[in-house]
Amino acid sequence: MKKVLLIILLTSLFYGCFIHNDDKKLVEIKKIDRVDFPDSVKVKGEEFLQFSNKFPISFTVLRDTLVLTNNRPDSFYFSIYNIQTAEKIIDFARRGKGPNEFLAGKLIPGASNFSNLENIYVIDIVRDRGAEYNLDSLLLKPQIYNPNLFDLSDGVFQFSKLDSSRYICYNSYYFQNKKYTNNTTELLLYNVNEEQNNSVKWKYFTLNVSQGLILISPVNNKIIVPHLFEDKINIYSKNLELIKTLIGPDMFNPEYRLRPELGGNHISFKRGKSYLTYRSACHTNNSVYMVYVGRNYLNTIDIFSKPSEIFKFNWDGKLIKRYILDKYVYRISVSSDEKYLYGTAYNSDKTPILVRYKL
Repeated sequence: MKKVLLIILLTSLFYGCFIHNDDKKLVEIKKIDRVDFPDSVKVKGEEFLQFSNKFPISFTVLRDTLVLTNNRPDSFYFSIYNIQTAEKIIDFARRGKGPNEFLAGKLIPGASNFSNLENIYVIDIVRDRGAEYNLDSLLLKPQIYNPNLFDLSDGVFQFSKLDSSRYICYNSYYFQNKKYTNNTTELLLYNVNEEQNNSVKWKYFTLNVSQGLILISPVNNKIIVPHLFEDKINIYSKNLELIKTLIGPDMFNPEYRLRPELGGNHISFKRGKSYLTYRSACHTNNSVYMVYVGRNYLNTIDIFSKPSEIFKFNWDGKLIKRYILDKYVYRISVSSDEKYLYGTAYNSDKTPILVRYKL
């Protein structure tokens, strides 16, 4: 695994500077601002379809024809609906302790091109396990279909399939700070059938302050990693070499503290501070769309009070367009022609709804 020298905090005040990774190759560090986008537009969303599901957490549009709901814990964690009729087609990922069941099933949002979807990727963060569902096989024989299951390391909340035999995970124990650091890498590469060693004892527990999404280009040999708690995006080659880092637009500089009451090595944000930046993302062969929240908030109500922004990039990290939404939106997907963006928002009763924006 190739390590990189992340001295971003020392270079974030400069625009377009470079550092070296451990292979002595140049890594571009670029500060971005909202005014750098060639175009910024305000868009208004509309509620799109109503579903019989009473316990949705989020909605994701698949192949322009289906809607996947991630459900609150009930019998099944996921349901698929017809986008034309809003009728349920199947439930899957049953809750339970059985061989093909889940204790905490969550969709991996960045792992697939939803508009041209082949496989659905799910994580069970309680059992440290990932699952791959082939969508066609699932729809054809939902009663007898079983997913491909594989072990994940402790601290993994996001992963993406790199090829038929390997997947990449975001390592939530990766943490680089002038006071606290775990000596590890941001991305972990595993073989699908590799047994994981979860006995590693990390110096600091950082799962509450270090998380990122993983988006792998199907055609451009790039891996984009937006951070959830810092306004930072890392771009890697498929060899896991860091190529570029984008910092901004708000230049957050989080402060941290040890929490001895939680065991002595827990890291959290400084009292009264909490951050949320790149909340969700989706992609096509040509473009990457990211939900930017950009908040230092004190409670969840503060998050919902501010409409989200959508930043559109190409796979090289070039800024394409900025969309200013009319409401707080999370869990996004985009149509195959990139004319519509779908997202999960809240209605006046704080119930999740599917909304659609014309781009």
